[in-house]
Amino acid sequence: MKNILHILTAFASMLCLSASAQTSLTIGNPSALAGSAVAVPVTAVGIADMQGFQFTIDYDMSKLTYVNCSDWAGGTNATGVQINPISGQGKLTFVYNDVSVNISSGLFFNINFTIDAAASGVAALNWSDSPTPRELSNSVPVVISATYAGGNVTIQTESAISSNTISADETICLGDVPSALDGSTPSGGNGTFAYLWLSSTTSSTVGFAAASGTNDQQNYSPSALGVTTWFVREVSSGSFTNQSSAVEITVVPLPDATPSSLSEEFCEGGSTIISSLGDGNVTYTWLDGNQNPITTGNDFTVSASGTYYLQAEENNCTATSTGITVTENPLPDATPSSLSEEFCEGGSTIISSLGDGNVTYTWLDGSQNPITTGNDLTVSASGTYYLQAEENNCTAISTGITVAENPLPDATPNPSSASLCEGQTATINTPGDGNVFYVWLDSDLNTISTDQFEFVTSESGTYYLLAQDNCENTSDAIIITVNPLPTAPVITQSGADLQSSYATGNQWYLDGDIIDGAIGQTYTPTANGNYTVVHTDANTCEATSQPYNMLTVGIAAAGNNAFAAEPNPTTGQFNLRMPLGTYSLEVFSPMGQLVYSKTLQGSTTHQIDLGTVAKGMYTLRLANADGMHHQRIIVQ
Repeated sequence: MKNILHILTAFASMLCLSASAQTSLTIGNPSALAGSAVAVPVTAVGIADMQGFQFTIDYDMSKLTYVNCSDWAGGTNATGVQINPISGQGKLTFVYNDVSVNISSGLFFNINFTIDAAASGVAALNWSDSPTPRELSNSVPVVISATYAGGNVTIQTESAISSNTISADETICLGDVPSALDGSTPSGGNGTFAYLWLSSTTSSTVGFAAASGTNDQQNYSPSALGVTTWFVREVSSGSFTNQSSAVEITVVPLPDATPSSLSEEFCEGGSTIISSLGDGNVTYTWLDGNQNPITTGNDFTVSASGTYYLQAEENNCTATSTGITVTENPLPDATPSSLSEEFCEGGSTIISSLGDGNVTYTWLDGSQNPITTGNDLTVSASGTYYLQAEENNCTAISTGITVAENPLPDATPNPSSASLCEGQTATINTPGDGNVFYVWLDSDLNTISTDQFEFVTSESGTYYLLAQDNCENTSDAIIITVNPLPTAPVITQSGADLQSSYATGNQWYLDGDIIDGAIGQTYTPTANGNYTVVHTDANTCEATSQPYNMLTVGIAAAGNNAFAAEPNPTTGQFNLRMPLGTYSLEVFSPMGQLVYSKTLQGSTTHQIDLGTVAKGMYTLRLANADGMHHQRIIVQ
């Protein structure tokens, strides 16, 4: 191998080529404890396409014992490197002719030694040309020029670790992050220190375990704590370990910030009270939705919707509740259909709500005592009423609803009934109230008159008086009875008496003048003249007879048996029988008018024809030299 490198070197010289002067190899300067292992790094700069090398490294064999080489870098084929420790001389020779090595900058390889336990001070490592000269070559026959730097192993000696302190004790609130724990720089050991922070929630002496988080640095930053915790720092160096005294992080529990409720409601225009637990050692502050303070105290009166918070402070520790939702519910609509209602005496009226299905409606009397529930209220008494509406535990009450019962107008007719006779009229009067409108109705309640004062009728029937103002009132039935007139009485003469055809209900008149006390069926005239009789029946209806012309009062009748008119009654034609002689015949109507006259002679029987005359009682008067004779006939 050495011969090959020499040939390559000679060949490169013949070509007058040289490598870059930037190539360098450097032995490192590690430190380690006596009796321990140490890896001495050999670093390289500027190696490119290096396929062959040979060099010798001297080391202080009185302090160092060679073990091996490791961690070859840059693509070095470790199995292609020939390492020859020269026994008893403290030399290592290296020869390589294999695949290319490329190290722009960095580790080339490590030389591993053990340090004598009794050694101290520094053990030197240097580059040497004996027995192998230093040569580096590329894959082409070019020798690489390089610079070389030696190194040292500083041998450390151990002592007990000291100056291991940490700080500081602290009191924090539950959930807070304590301050970082500062650790001093320790001394002793082998000069290289490893750290491990430990924590315990038991006490300052037991229960320690590795602290959470990054726990292997000189200082330590604890995370948030929920309980009082003790911390120590354990320092290791060489064969020594040391644990610091404990620091105590005292965790103070948070005050209770639990409100009486996390959700409250109140009714429009009202308020609600949220309370704390009322611990006398705690200061309570109430916050708005942005957690700005509003007021302090155990209780908080809220009159606006929103989110609120309770903050509790004790021993410089503060806790804040979760959001307290407060909702202001609108009042339900308690508007009735009307605030003023009227109804007529004996009737009723209905007041209604809005009929919202989500609202409970209660109707109240004037003292606001409940009457009934439901959408509607039927009222049959005057007074003040209220509508109460309830929804979501909110209640609204309407203003007073005034209900008035109006009296019925007077519909009393005067008279209330009437009985009259055929041909008469009945007059029924209204009460005559100028504020009332009157309507006259027939039996079917159809309007027949609107006379405001009276109703005049001559017909039988049932009638009603309707009175109207704000109310209507109808009278009881007004019964009008029209009674037929009785049949006219007939006067007949019996001897000197006049007789009515009615046994009762008679009143006699002479020439149209009432005859006082003459009320019997018969009457004895005391003077000549026209007599009539008026008959009044049980219905006080009257009928008047035809006049009877009385002409014979004070005149003697002659030969009643010698004079006769037959037939009687007659239709107007009859035979008049009399004694033989000459007579003057006159016939008078019931009104006393002369309707027929004739002189009769030469016979005892004469046919008389009155012609067409009215029905009634007629008087025959026969006169001769001997006197007069009167005879009554009835013409039918």
